[in-house]
Amino acid sequence: MVTQVEPAKTFWPAEEYHQEYIAKNGAACHVKDPW
Repeated sequence: MVTQVEPAKTFWPAEEYHQEYIAKNGAACHVKDPW
């Protein structure tokens, strides 16, 4: 497998509510394991 590295394109920062997610919500994910 070969991966071609290219220059970055337009960067779109996330909305404010996504910033510092772990600091605001803790390190736990809300998704429950199905097993």
